[in-house]
Amino acid sequence: MGRQLRAPFQLRINERGLRLNVSHELAPNESSWGYRTDGAGARLSDAEIVVLGDSFSYGWLVSDENTWVSRLGALSGRRTVNLSVPGYGTSQAAGLYRLHGRASQARLVLLAVCANDITDNLRYRDWRDRVASSGVDYGVYLTRGGPLSFLTRFQIARSLLQRSLLLQQFWRWAYDLQERRRLPHAEENVRGMQILRDDLSGLAEELSSHGRTLVVVLIDVWPRNSHAELKGFLAGRRIPFADIADPVIWRFRSTELRIWGDGHWNEMGHRVVAAEIYRLLRHKGLLTPAARRAE
Repeated sequence: MGRQLRAPFQLRINERGLRLNVSHELAPNESSWGYRTDGAGARLSDAEIVVLGDSFSYGWLVSDENTWVSRLGALSGRRTVNLSVPGYGTSQAAGLYRLHGRASQARLVLLAVCANDITDNLRYRDWRDRVASSGVDYGVYLTRGGPLSFLTRFQIARSLLQRSLLLQQFWRWAYDLQERRRLPHAEENVRGMQILRDDLSGLAEELSSHGRTLVVVLIDVWPRNSHAELKGFLAGRRIPFADIADPVIWRFRSTELRIWGDGHWNEMGHRVVAAEIYRLLRHKGLLTPAARRAE
């Protein structure tokens, strides 16, 4: 899969000086692959729902029991296992399911898709197709993009995050503005979207052939064109999806639902997402009668 991330960053904030102290600590239920299963201790072999995705589903900087995945398990009464890994695109998430998720008995597989999966997939496919066989580490490959490669930008942002919240927020705003202007018009966006569609349709067909169902969760804020295109594709393929990428929620309530100075959802944000996904699953009839009785 290119890399195995081992532990979440735990954040401590000194508000007076706007300073951040970042430490690296193992999550209690985290595997060597970088996912942390479930705060309730559900085993993969017993899972009724498996969730795939990146840091938004992993629950970056949020405790196990407060992630939307764990909360969804509590709401639905179903054993839920979280196979999300920070930094993964849909290609890696689908690959991880084939390596680990197939061993579960889960009839419901949720794949959370974020706008940055378009570029994550491109980087991962380029690495896999061009240099993976030669033994070049994925992290090393990401540095081969000139002075402002992906990894360089990440290192700069992390350095700013460790020093000042104001600098880190300015960097995030400038980077997001650049990405939103570039993606809808870039040629690579067309290729990235095609990879994304192929991942979703391939996984949906595979799951369907084994009597399982894929549900796609669109998360965070997407560029308008990409958002509309992906929703149209999912509707055309009759792949159930939940649209959590509502700008009204995430832009205008960002101070309430996001971690200060980071951008990922806080505990309240995860509660909102869990409730919305649970509502969708019930509306679509994707929860079994046994699960409803357990509510």
